[in-house]
This record gives sequence, structure tokens and C-alpha cells, in this order.
Amino acid sequence: SLAKAEHACSDVFYHASDKIIASMDEFDATAISKTLWAYAKLGESSPELFDAAADVLIERLDEFDARATTNLIWSYAKIGHTAPKLFEAVADKVIENIDTYYSQDLAMAVWSYATLGYSTPELFNAVAAKAIPMLEAFPAQSLKNLLWAYAKSNNRSLDLFDAAIDTVTNKIGLFKSQELSNTLWSYAKLDIAAPGLFDVAADRIIKILDKLNVQGISNILWSYAKLGHDSPELFKAASVKIIDNLDDFYAQALSSTLWSYGNIGRPSPELFAAASDIVINKLDTFNEQSISNTLWSYARLGEKAPELFDAAASVTIGKLDKFKPQALSSTLVSYAKMGHASPAFFDAAAEEIIKKMSSCNSQHISTTLWAYATAAYPSPALFDAAEDEVLKKIDTFSPLAISNTVWSYAKLGYDNPQIFESMSKASLDNMEAFTELDLSMTLWAYSMIGHTSPDLFDGAADEAMKKLETFNPKALSSIVYAYAKIGHSSSDLFDAVAAEAIKKAGNFGQQSIANTMWA
Repeated sequence: SLAKAEHACSDVFYHASDKIIASMDEFDATAISKTLWAYAKLGESSPELFDAAADVLIERLDEFDARATTNLIWSYAKIGHTAPKLFEAVADKVIENIDTYYSQDLAMAVWSYATLGYSTPELFNAVAAKAIPMLEAFPAQSLKNLLWAYAKSNNRSLDLFDAAIDTVTNKIGLFKSQELSNTLWSYAKLDIAAPGLFDVAADRIIKILDKLNVQGISNILWSYAKLGHDSPELFKAASVKIIDNLDDFYAQALSSTLWSYGNIGRPSPELFAAASDIVINKLDTFNEQSISNTLWSYARLGEKAPELFDAAASVTIGKLDKFKPQALSSTLVSYAKMGHASPAFFDAAAEEIIKKMSSCNSQHISTTLWAYATAAYPSPALFDAAEDEVLKKIDTFSPLAISNTVWSYAKLGYDNPQIFESMSKASLDNMEAFTELDLSMTLWAYSMIGHTSPDLFDGAADEAMKKLETFNPKALSSIVYAYAKIGHSSSDLFDAVAAEAIKKAGNFGQQSIANTMWA
């Protein structure tokens, strides 16, 4: 009764737990289920009671019907109390009696397992199979809980999510703001595209924006950005709401929101300008990934914020040891793309990367080196330290990583014969995967550093001729410039480039014309 009335009375619950434990055998299934439900409903934690109940319940599960069973595991999930053996036994019971479970029971069951981190594939498979034919019977809240559970457990049940699209779309007006936010998040979390649903949802969200809290807005925009589903009207309307409530945004929500605009490529100068001061004031509460994502967003959209980048550099230097290689390399790239000089940060970051070099993968290494080269900030110690890791991991370098690496060495004038020779062999092994940009950057690097590699240039010529239609004027001029600069003759390539250049002559800039004619 206290729980039903939502009347907290901790002393009563605390003193009652010992009595309940002592007389647990006298409780029938309904009484046990209601008791645990009451504790969970009011957030009254009693580890001893829940542990004692779990031991008793395993032996008495046959007494519980579907609703009592789901109420039982909901209580454990709601209070955050793990009970692996009990949940294992309950999973078997649910699977065995799945036909007796209604929509709310099914949703509550998987929600409880997901909340406590129990993936239990057999249970989730059985629930999906049962739920799909009866999705229309699911209320909006149960639909949200069902889909959220699969997303939280990383259980990518395509049949379930595909089947749910029409149901969610048809019931979109019945979803409360938080329910809709969690549902869209579930699709995005599992990378399941649902364009029709997201289009209809955008119209609904715009109408209920005032009812969404900070987390709801952040999750919704993240979902659209994660799936690459652009909705100009939604992002525009959301920016007005966000600007009016920026003070309420905590670090993770603010970072995620800005990342969403950056990832979808949706400029919002007013939002980013207003957010800059808020971010600066709250920088001490930003973790490493939030700092990295925020700066990346500004750089991605070209939104200049020099004060923010200065402040972020100072804060970042103090917590560099907490940065993972990915976040650190992304942060450096942001400074480089924005052309924002920060010598102290780049010096400190180089020292930190050298310490963590062995844990860097090919992408981390190549993008980090690219950032230093793009910023025209020499770091001999960093480039020397990178050599061993590049050579060890050469087989893992993608065409983009190869081109970025050799370009970076060449751009800063670091001649490293071992790097260039190894990259040449790696390029030849994967030449078909090189894009026009990869090819032009790679060949430019070899020509600028003066590293002759006849096999590489012969192989690149053959590959380039297959793809010349995709080359823009800058890439066309860059590739013939590289051959001429290194002195490597390839008449077939030059004839093919000439023919392609004539087709695209109207798009050539002055520098591209000059480089092509010189070559």
C-alpha cells in the first residue's frame, strides 16, 4: 500500500526486511512478488532481502504466473540488484511458457534483463519470435521498452525492428516525448535505418519539442546523426530550443548535441556561437571524449571559436594521460583543420602519444601524423617514434592511412627510406582499393621527398587510368605533377590524363592548370 501510494517510509521498509526474510517460507508467490515490487518501486534497497528471496524463488518459480514472474525480475532490475542464478532460471521458465506472456510481460521481461546487463540470446530470440505477430497489441510504452532492451543488449534483431517500423509509425501520436526519444535511439544504437519512421517522427518531434528534456533532445539528434538521416526542419527547430536552454545542458549532452550537428553536416552558426561560452564555462566537467567530440564538431563545420580552442588546450594538457589514442588523435586533427595554433598542446600531446604509441592502431598513427603535418608543426621525436609502430603494423594500414602517413612525412620533409619502401610494397598489395585522393596524395609524397619507387609508380599508373573519370582537376594535375617531379615516364597515363583534362578543362583552377602544363 505504501508503494502504491508512492509514500516513502524507509524506517518501515528497513525494519520489515528482517521479518520478511525470517518468514519467507510463509509467503505465497503473489506476496513475494508484491513485496519485492514495493521495495523496488520506492527505491528501498535491501540486498539481504533480495539475496534471500532469490534463493527461495529459484525453488518456487513454478508458483509464478507470467505477470508475477515479470514483476519479480522487474523488481531486481529496478533496484539494480543482480541475481544471476535466479535470472538464468527465470529465462528458462519464460521460454518454456512464452505463449502465456502478453505484450507488457514480454517487454518487461527483456527490459529487466537488459537493465541488469544479462544478454541471454535464447530468451531474446524467443521474445522476438513471440512479439512480432502481436506488435499491434503493444502499447507505446511497451514498444519502447521492448526495442530499448534489444538495443541496450546489442541484440540486433532485424526481423523485430523491421516489423516494428510500421507499428511505431502508425502509433507515433501515442508516444510520449521520452518514449519516442528512446525508440529512435534504439534504432540508431543498432544501426538499423528506418527512413519512413524517422521522417514521420521528425514532424512529431517538432510539435512536442517543448516537452523534451535535455537528454531527450540530445538522444534524438544523436539518433538522426548516427544513422545519417538529415532532417533540416528538425535540426533548425531544435537549435532554437537548445539555444534557449543551453545552461541546462550538462557536458555529455552538450557534446553529443554538437557532435550530431557536425556529423550530419548541418551548420548552425547561432547555436555554435552561443554554445562556445557555455562549453568554456563547463570545460572542467567535460571528459576526454566529450572534449574531443566537441572540438571535432566545430572543426567539421568550420565554426571558428578561438577562445574555446584556447581554453580547451589548457584543460586538455592537464588530463592528457586520460586520453585514449582515438580521442587524442581526433583532437589534434580538429586543431589542424581549424588552423588553430597551440604549440604547448602539440608539444605535450606528442610526448603523450610517444608513451602510448604501442597501443595506437594504424588510423590513430596516420591521423596524428597528418595533424602535425597539416598544422605545419614539426615534431621529429614523434615521427621517429612512429617509425617502429608503422613498420610493425604496416599490414593493417588502409589506403587512406598509407596516403596520410607518407604525405605527412613528405610535408614536413622527413625522409625515412624504411617507411617509404614499406609503404610502397603495402600500396602495391592493395592498389585496387586506392581512391583518386589516396593515389594523388601518395604519389605526391614520394615525388616531393624524392623517393623513387618504379614499381609503385607503374602500378599506380595502371590503377589511375581505370579511375580517371572520378578524378577532379586538382587530383589530375597532382598525379601528373608527381610523375614529372620524380622523373617517372608513363606516356599512356599522360595521354589518358590529357583526354580527361580536356573534358574537365572548364573546372581547372589556375594552380591546377599551371601544374598540369609544367608536368
